[in-house]
Order: sequence, then structure tokens, then C-alpha cells
Amino acid sequence: LDVFGSGPDFKEIVSRAEASGLSMNFLGAKDHQDASFRDYKVFVNPSLSDVVATTTAEALAMGKFVIVAEHPSNHFFAQFPNCMVYRTEEEFSKCVTKALQREPEPLSDEDRYRLTWEAATERLINVAEPGRKRNLTAQALDQLSWRTQRPPR
Repeated sequence: LDVFGSGPDFKEIVSRAEASGLSMNFLGAKDHQDASFRDYKVFVNPSLSDVVATTTAEALAMGKFVIVAEHPSNHFFAQFPNCMVYRTEEEFSKCVTKALQREPEPLSDEDRYRLTWEAATERLINVAEPGRKRNLTAQALDQLSWRTQRPPR
């Protein structure tokens, strides 16, 4: 398993992988346009604190399978056909197996557009614009995300 990235937990992650005897290649942080990423078809983002999740959006835009945890920060991505969401270790294993046995679906023009910064900006404006009526499902998801993400008092 090749692991890319860095961050405050990097040393602990490496130590735990080594202590568990896991065969993992820690390759450090790389730019999303690095040519080596073209060789992969599966992107796993197990983060439960990644609020913006640009790496997940980039992987979907590159036509890869994306495997993410059930979490409010991942609700937007769950609607894409190449996104697989897991809640348990068993579901995670099933997602990985499924992704390795199939090929990702090509992105539709609409899905490709929804992953652009332009579309993200439009969504932000639609949410922030005073007086704009939004559908009840979107409002409920926003409220749920806010309640689960806000810091404790």
C-alpha cells in the first residue's frame, strides 16, 4: 500500500504501521499533479477532520475511485458514482475489494463541473445569499453538518 501525505500525525502513523507489521510505503507529500498519481485508480481518505477535502475532490476529478468514511465532510462526495463510503472496518475492506476489481466510471460533464472551484463558489453563494429559499433536504444536511462539526463549548 502506497501512502502519500504528511501532517502532524505522520510519525505516529508510521510507527503504528511498523508496529502492526503492515506493508506500507510512506512516500511523503506530493503535488496533486505529480505524474506518479496517474498509475493509481483508488484514493482512500480515512480522515474525520478534513473539512475542505480538496484531495478527495481532486481524486474524483481525475477519474479515480474514492473511498471515504461516513462523515458530514464527505456527504457532498457520496453522490458521485466513483465514491464509496464505509462505516465499519468490514465495509472498508469491501469497498477496497470492489474498487480493485472494477474500473471507475467516466465522469459526466455535469459531475466534472460540480468538482470545479466555480461550482463550489456558486454553492457557497447560494447558501450565503440572504432570503434565498433552499430545499429542505439541503437545509437539514447543513444543520446536521454544523451540529456535528462545531467545537464543544
